Amino acid sequence: MVREDRVIELTAVALFDENEKSDTRKAGKYYRKDYISGEMLKSFFAGTFAYILILALFVLNTANSLLEQLNTMDYQEIAVYMCVSYIAFIVLYLLATYLIYQVRYAENKKRLKKYTTHLKRLEKMYVREEKLKI
Repeated sequence: MVREDRVIELTAVALFDENEKSDTRKAGKYYRKDYISGEMLKSFFAGTFAYILILALFVLNTANSLLEQLNTMDYQEIAVYMCVSYIAFIVLYLLATYLIYQVRYAENKKRLKKYTTHLKRLEKMYVREEKLKI
């Protein structure tokens, strides 16, 4: 006999298994601090790479004027400016990463809680059914 309440719970579990991304399951495996710090570490390297690309594009875009001013440039001032701009870029990038993954972690935890609730309901149904058979 098909039980409608069991079908509803099984459908909810199957939809979660089929549709949810690996981020949702990943959030369940880690504590919030570990999840966010891992993502921030990845973002640090991605941000450094992005800064280097932006710097390279800027140099390529202004190559003519840079070559003309090559002898009159203050290299120490340029190095300080690059370091300060890199630190500012990375701080802003990591702050954005922190905020984004804080929200994602909370949302994924809510989804996992719903999934766990459906699994617990299913388990109760099966336990109840087993007791009735005995």
